[in-house]
Amino acid sequence: MAVRENPAVVGVANSVNTNFLDKLSFVDDRLVATLDLGAGGSFDQILERFELYLNAKPGTGRVQRGLGYNNLLFMAAELLLLQSHPDQVPFLLIEEPEAHLHPQHQTLFMEVLAARAAKPVDARGDSHQQVQVLLTTHSPQLAAGADLETMTMIVNHRAFPLGANHTRLDEDDYEFLRRFLDATKANLFFARALIVVEGDGEHLLLPAIAEKLGRPLSRHGVSIVNVGHRGLFRYSRILQRKVGSAIPVPVALIPDRDIPPAEAKGLVGDRKTENELDKEETAARMKTLRRDVGDPVDAFIADSWTLEFDLALQPDLAESVLQAVQLAKTSSRRPAWITKIKTKASETYAVWKAAGLSDIEIAVKIYQPVHDKEASKAEVAEHLAAILRKRTDTPEQMRDRLPPYLVHAIDYVTGGYVPGALAITPEPDAEDVGDAGMEDAAEAEVSCSRFCL
Repeated sequence: MAVRENPAVVGVANSVNTNFLDKLSFVDDRLVATLDLGAGGSFDQILERFELYLNAKPGTGRVQRGLGYNNLLFMAAELLLLQSHPDQVPFLLIEEPEAHLHPQHQTLFMEVLAARAAKPVDARGDSHQQVQVLLTTHSPQLAAGADLETMTMIVNHRAFPLGANHTRLDEDDYEFLRRFLDATKANLFFARALIVVEGDGEHLLLPAIAEKLGRPLSRHGVSIVNVGHRGLFRYSRILQRKVGSAIPVPVALIPDRDIPPAEAKGLVGDRKTENELDKEETAARMKTLRRDVGDPVDAFIADSWTLEFDLALQPDLAESVLQAVQLAKTSSRRPAWITKIKTKASETYAVWKAAGLSDIEIAVKIYQPVHDKEASKAEVAEHLAAILRKRTDTPEQMRDRLPPYLVHAIDYVTGGYVPGALAITPEPDAEDVGDAGMEDAAEAEVSCSRFCL
């Protein structure tokens, strides 16, 4: 009892609880630690058996805390140890702190580290010893909570700093990414290859298309980042270098061309169609979509209008796209009703063909409910992915039936890209990174140095 009430022991326990665990706690689940003796014995044995353990949640009785909570306690103790020795170098190395840790606790943990790595405030505030932290992680949650400029990607045992002196990101890009680079997008730091898309349709559909081509994205370590029409090129510029070797992680951008064909004039109204744009306007649009191509980013632009329209434009896929669009217009999931809708769609398609409508006229009719918001792109993609997976096309047949730009994009990120098939302009000073190097790119690891002055 005397040891437990010793001011030094009480002070250590209070410091751990107040300075660290309180800040790592959820509002309704406060983490409280006790510093106590594990057992009796000689004085040396007593010192060796001091235990720092987490108390059970009030009202739950004695409950054993999990490994993640105990890891938090251990890291809090290490931070306290650094703070208690101001004459030593305050440098903390942490490997994979996300182990066994709840995602929301990972966010809290990064906030605590950021506060400890920040410059101490004046004597009137919560002053502390500034700590330099070197953290390695495979957690998108932790990567999303880190300052992008302090991060370093490790690929193929090589370090690629992501500070402003190294990437092609502009100052306002860093501000943009600080707001929008969340955990779902931060998987880009850990991918062997990357596809950046503008919407849910591509995000849901591309994995199924890759499977039909015999190149499943998961098997090739490819991540899809859906930016939702926000900063397509800002994300890709993270992986582009101002000087030096390219990061061997191929990045495929898949933007819509957004130029409606003349046959869609009835849908788009006052909007200019392809025949109403002169060559300079069309060239300017294409230049914009390819403005950040190179090292190791390439753009694979829709052949005509949008992904859904381009798929409907393919004669061997149009009927499947029509079925998906019609299914997306109904909320029913009854098998009999689904079969009825698909049969009716096939009959409608046959009537259009018999009437002599051209492929592009049929594509406009198929796409009309999507354009008019009668069917959401996400639901169309969901249904079409399921339909494609049930089709019996071989990879070779599907390769001939898909829009070429989609085939090229998937080839590019899965190691099947043929050099010279599409123009890629490398950085003049960059060393050549071959496709074999891209295919064999090691799983990326992110290192965050939180002490930045």
